[in-house]
Amino acid sequence: MMTKVHAQLAVAASPKQRRPYARELERAFQNLGKDFGWRGIQGILFKEINQWFVTCHLETSLLSQQTSLIVSTKPMAIDPIFWGICGFPENKDKPLSFRALGAWTCPALEMVSADVAEAADASDTATTALNMASELLGTGTPPSLAWFEAECRKAWEHQPAILASIISTLVATERRREALELCLEAKARGETGGFVNAGDSFVQAAIRRLQTSLSA
Repeated sequence: MMTKVHAQLAVAASPKQRRPYARELERAFQNLGKDFGWRGIQGILFKEINQWFVTCHLETSLLSQQTSLIVSTKPMAIDPIFWGICGFPENKDKPLSFRALGAWTCPALEMVSADVAEAADASDTATTALNMASELLGTGTPPSLAWFEAECRKAWEHQPAILASIISTLVATERRREALELCLEAKARGETGGFVNAGDSFVQAAIRRLQTSLSA
């Protein structure tokens, strides 16, 4: 399910040359994304596919002629659980785009990172990237909660905030005790879970909520 495809060499360039192209490419990517069923905000495309929230965006180097397509996903079910734990249940009423850009949201998991063949016309490059995203999302086995949890655990060491996605997935699959044990382990290591509000961390909030739930 995880796909990383990158070229070995990229032609060097200067930021002065690349910035106008990068800006034009971001605009084209967002504008043309509508034709592929995406909605866009601040250069990020997003949509819901079969109860999964999916985003894609482009990373364009300013030092070389290289652009990468990044596709990420997370279950639609986990953000409301996360917001409940953190005390922000009202966030469930926010627009779908909030799940992509909101500060207090579960991190998505990167599924695809692949180089995009650049064309002189940024619109052509954007179209190539959008076709790649459609092809990648239209093939292969659909994601599962078990896959998502396993991949998030692999990413946890280098992405501390993804613990929120792991815990919320465990709760979504009725594994609250396992979620509590994981939070207690994280607390013992001094981890916050990547989210802190008024001195209260996600890990602390999750422990309280899970202990209350399990003792009910």
